[in-house]
Amino acid sequence: MFGTFSFSWFMLPLGVALGVYWARQSAKGGMDADAGDPTEPRLPALESSDLDLQLALGSVLRKNGDMERALALHQSLLARNGLSALERARVHYEVALDHVRAGVIDRAEVILEEMAEQGQLQLQSLELLLQVREQAREWRRAIEVAHRIEALKSQSYKPVIAHYLCELAEEARRANDPNACRALLEEAAATDSACLRAHIALGGLLEAGGDLQAAIKFYRKVAEKNPRFVSEVLVAMLRCHQSAGTLEAFDEFLAEAETRSAHPGIAQIRAKHMISCGADPVAYLSTQLEKSFSPAALDQLLETLTRFPVTPEALASLRQTLKAAFATSAVYRCDHCGFQPKTLFWQCPSCKHWGSVAPLLKQD
Repeated sequence: MFGTFSFSWFMLPLGVALGVYWARQSAKGGMDADAGDPTEPRLPALESSDLDLQLALGSVLRKNGDMERALALHQSLLARNGLSALERARVHYEVALDHVRAGVIDRAEVILEEMAEQGQLQLQSLELLLQVREQAREWRRAIEVAHRIEALKSQSYKPVIAHYLCELAEEARRANDPNACRALLEEAAATDSACLRAHIALGGLLEAGGDLQAAIKFYRKVAEKNPRFVSEVLVAMLRCHQSAGTLEAFDEFLAEAETRSAHPGIAQIRAKHMISCGADPVAYLSTQLEKSFSPAALDQLLETLTRFPVTPEALASLRQTLKAAFATSAVYRCDHCGFQPKTLFWQCPSCKHWGSVAPLLKQD
């Protein structure tokens, strides 16, 4: 829509065009440009080009935070005569955008629902309504809107719906309702079999309940479905295998994981596991560093070398230097927009896509 125009170059020609428009309206006996009652009856009809200019101005006002004037302008347009059904829907959509920007979510919802029911700009209004429901964290109602969009676009929204179900599961977890939480997570996994979030959460829920083998199965599924996410389950898997007394199976999993993923977390966990078993991981870590350098593996090697007759102070200083050097490095990246956070977000803070943020590998 018009909100995507650059303010710096758009305002000058817009101002000139609006000057022409206001002169024309004044000659026709229209509303004063700076004053007038939006509810005044018998306002003159708008030409299509005039409407486009007014909507463009409203978009600029909204973009720059002048919500009062943007809303007043759009309401004045609704009071005009001669608007077609589509033109009126365009103005109503802008009013909804005004309310969203102003934080008046409930009013925006009413407008968008009415537009969707009337069939004018139906898909556009539903897509904005979905954003509104997300903003309000109304996950059940968001699911209902997502299904309506699916029907119009013939496009699956199952990955998004699965995240909404995971949000509901998180609410159930915080409410100390593990049964509801598990049911919602299972529904999410059934809705989208590729939903890693649901599998990680199910593994955590089962581990907390003492069903270690079932938890391990869900953790393994994460690594099998997307090897890039193996780092998100390694510590939990080690914890479960230690408690279950099945460390041999964990060794096999690590060896298999190394063939599927170059994530440095695998080498780090494997080295720690070797140390806990009384084995010396220096040779293993050196080999891994030769294959692919990573700060995590180097740090683990330096930690291991402190067991040998090397000045611990010097090694400790080196470790701190390396940690500081890599402290600002991104750990994750959004596959949709390229945003690189240091924390895993299931919904990208930048582009708002669900499930697009993944661990960042060296070769990425």
